[in-house]
Amino acid sequence: MRKICIIFLFALTCFNLSAQTAFPTDSVKKRPWTAAAYTLVLNGGVWAYDRYITKSEFAEISYSTMKSNVKTGFVWDSDRLATNHLGHPYNGGLYFLGARSCGLNYWQSLPYATAGSLLWELFAEKEPPGLNDLIATPLAGAAFGEVFHRTSNYILDDRTRGPERIAREVAAAVINPVGFVDRILTGKLWKSNTSAVYDADRIPLSLTVSAIDRFMSDGADVTLGHHYPSLQIDLEYGDAMDASENRPFDYFFGSTTMHLGSSNTQPLFCDINITGRLWGREIETGSDDSEAVFGIWQQYDFYHTRSAREDEDNPIFNFSETVAAGPGIVFRQTGNNTVFHQALFADVIGLGAVENSNIFIIERHYNMGSGFALKSLSSLRLWNRVSLSFQAKLFYLNTWGDYTSRDDVAAGLLDPLYTDTMGDKSYSWAFVLSPTLRVNVAKHWGITLSASRLGRDSHYKSFPDSKARTTDVRFGIYYNL
Repeated sequence: MRKICIIFLFALTCFNLSAQTAFPTDSVKKRPWTAAAYTLVLNGGVWAYDRYITKSEFAEISYSTMKSNVKTGFVWDSDRLATNHLGHPYNGGLYFLGARSCGLNYWQSLPYATAGSLLWELFAEKEPPGLNDLIATPLAGAAFGEVFHRTSNYILDDRTRGPERIAREVAAAVINPVGFVDRILTGKLWKSNTSAVYDADRIPLSLTVSAIDRFMSDGADVTLGHHYPSLQIDLEYGDAMDASENRPFDYFFGSTTMHLGSSNTQPLFCDINITGRLWGREIETGSDDSEAVFGIWQQYDFYHTRSAREDEDNPIFNFSETVAAGPGIVFRQTGNNTVFHQALFADVIGLGAVENSNIFIIERHYNMGSGFALKSLSSLRLWNRVSLSFQAKLFYLNTWGDYTSRDDVAAGLLDPLYTDTMGDKSYSWAFVLSPTLRVNVAKHWGITLSASRLGRDSHYKSFPDSKARTTDVRFGIYYNL
C-alpha cells in the first residue's frame, strides 16, 4: 500500500508538471531558482528553530540519522492530529507560497512543496520519515498556500502610501510571510506601481467576521455542555458562476473557528474548511435567471473538539478530510428580492483521519484512511437582509491495515516510532448537519445563529463499535466587508 501511495503522489506531481500549459500563468517573471532557494531556507530555518530554540530531540540529526531514514523508508507516523493534519498542510502552504511568490502558477508550485516535504522527512528529523506527511504536506498545503497567496494579493495595493500602505503590508505579511520576505528582497515593499492590475479592482471578495458564544454539548445530551467565546471567519473569493479564466482557485470559499477563551480544554482552531475550484465549465440552464457551473474541486475539512468535563479529557468529534478532490456543481437562481444558491460535491478522500479511542501510539489517538464524502450546501437570501443556509456533509473513511504490533509495543519489543500503522482495521461514518440564520441589522453588521449536529460511527474488526455525538450552537454578531 505504501508503494501505491508514493506512486500516486509522484504521478500526480508529474501530471501537475505536464498540465502547466493548460492554465494561464501569472504575468510576472518566473524565478524558479529563487523558489528552490526559499524551499531550502524554509527547511533550514524551521530545523534551526527546533534544534536550538525549542531543543527538540527529533531535530538532533546527523549523517547516520539521514542514512537510517533513507534505509528505513516511509512509515505512517504517530504525531497528534493537529500536527499531522493541520500543521503539516500549513507548512506545505509555506513551501507553496515560496513558489507562488516567485511567479509560478498553482501547478508549477506543487513540485516545490513536494520537494520541501521530501527533504524535511528524510534529512531534517531523526525520526523515520512519515508517508502521511509526504502526502498531506504538499497536496493539502496547496489549498492553504493558494488561499493565502490570493488573499494577500487582494490586500496589497502598491498605489497606496502612508498608514494605509503600512496596514496593508502588515496584514498581507501575517497571511503570507514568505511573500513578505520576497517583497523585501525584490524591493516591492516600498515601491509604487500605478500601472498594475490589482485583484481588488476586478475580483469580488466577501469576508465575514463573527464574534460568537459557542455552546458545545458534552455528548449526545444537548443539555450538558460548556460555553466558549470564539471567533468565526468566513471567506468567499471570486464569482462562483465565472469559469472564464479557469485557473485553480479562481473561486474558493472557506471558514475557520478559533477558540478565544482561557480554558485549555479546546484547541485554538476548532474547525477549518476550504473548498476551491480546480477546473470548471459553465453550464447552460435555459433561463436568464439561473446559472450553473460544473467543476473539479479540492476539499479540506478539519474538525477538532474535546470534552469539557473536568473528569475526562476525551474528544467529542475529531475528523479530518485532509487530501480530497472530486466533481461538484454550483447553481444560482435569482428572483425578485431573492437569491438561491445550491452546491453539490462528491469527493474522493485520499487521506483522512478519524478519532479512535482504542489506539494510543505516542501522541496519536486516531486512525488514518481513505474514502469518500458527499456534501450539499444550500442558501437563500431574502431582501438582501435575511440569509438562511443549510450544510449537510457525510464522510466515509476506511482504514485498510491493522495495528498488529500493539503487544510488541506494550512489551517494549518495538519502538513506537516504527509501528508503521494506519490504525485499527475499521470503517467510520461521520456527518455534519448545520443550519444557519443571519439577519442584517445595519449596513455591515448583523446577528448570526446556528445549530450544528456532528456525529461519528466507527466499526472495528477487533474492538466494539463506538459512536460520538455533539451539538454546536453559536450565537453572536457579525461584520461583513
